[in-house]
Amino acid sequence: MSDIVTVTDDVLEGTDCSDVGVIVGADGRTMLVHSDVTGPVLLDIIERRSQVAIYSTSFSAGSSGPLYDTPQVDKYWGLDLIGYNWRYLPTVAALALQSATWKGGRTYDHVYRFPVAGGIIRAVFRRTIIAGAI
Repeated sequence: MSDIVTVTDDVLEGTDCSDVGVIVGADGRTMLVHSDVTGPVLLDIIERRSQVAIYSTSFSAGSSGPLYDTPQVDKYWGLDLIGYNWRYLPTVAALALQSATWKGGRTYDHVYRFPVAGGIIRAVFRRTIIAGAI
């Protein structure tokens, strides 16, 4: 199983961001669906320079998001007409609960791990934080 790296737009310091993309199943061809996921989704937000996780959590893929069995095309998606199957919103408030924050001028990897039969699928959303937006 290979990693999916999605490089997204910069994020203003002090604001929330949405990690939106297409997570592909273990076969490498079809979108991941709920029945593929065998346990909680794990998220680590890692500061790239230090390689230190500043935030960690786990959660259910949910029946109505953040993992969708039917592709979504809405205001969060402008890449194509097929749509996305993953949208998760790591918030400034959630990070603060673990005394963490995104710091301007730094880049963070949001590393999601989806347990599936036969292993783990990793999806990485890379975020560069623009300083001074607060």
